[in-house]
Amino acid sequence: TQTGAASDLAFIVVDDINLGSATSIVPENWEGVGTQDVPFSAIFLGDGHVFSAIRTAGTTEQRLTFGTETSKNVALFSYTKGAYIENLQVRMNFSGESKVAGLIANAEKTSVSRVTVSGEIGAKNIAGGVVAQFSGGSLKNIVSSSNVSVSGSIAGGIVGYMTDAQVSQVRTSGSISASAFAGGFAGVVTKASTLSNIATGGSVSGGSIS
Repeated sequence: TQTGAASDLAFIVVDDINLGSATSIVPENWEGVGTQDVPFSAIFLGDGHVFSAIRTAGTTEQRLTFGTETSKNVALFSYTKGAYIENLQVRMNFSGESKVAGLIANAEKTSVSRVTVSGEIGAKNIAGGVVAQFSGGSLKNIVSSSNVSVSGSIAGGIVGYMTDAQVSQVRTSGSISASAFAGGFAGVVTKASTLSNIATGGSVSGGSIS
């Protein structure tokens, strides 16, 4: 299968992963996969498995939130470039100052398909249920029920800020809110992007910049 990934290196998930079960992980100090200098650029095949973050103490289960109000680029993947991500479910909460999402904070020339995301996403600026900032690449067969809350501007059910991308067969159902630029699919879409078969549900609230 041709994936278009920048690297032939492939990672295949073989079981569900609960990040909350790893006591060495401190949610407030979370750093997603990839950095600005070394973005994730390989093939990631989820094989339908679930990423979650539930920590159990006795009979009590807590769904963890990753990041703090001052964190930036918060998601399962912080930076991707030329990556191919397919067939996984993410059930996690993320919070930060800017560029916060359920799957990827910053995606460049990345292809994402057959992904389902749910959780609570909170930021001061630029957040998306799946991707916070998306440039180039494609999204196909994506479902998000995440609730996205931005105190400042730019919130989207799938993407916060998108430019020059191809999107098809996308569905959202979470509540989306921002003081400016909120959308069921995206907060802001610029340049030449191709959109088809997009269904949005849930409430959307957001004013315009004065």
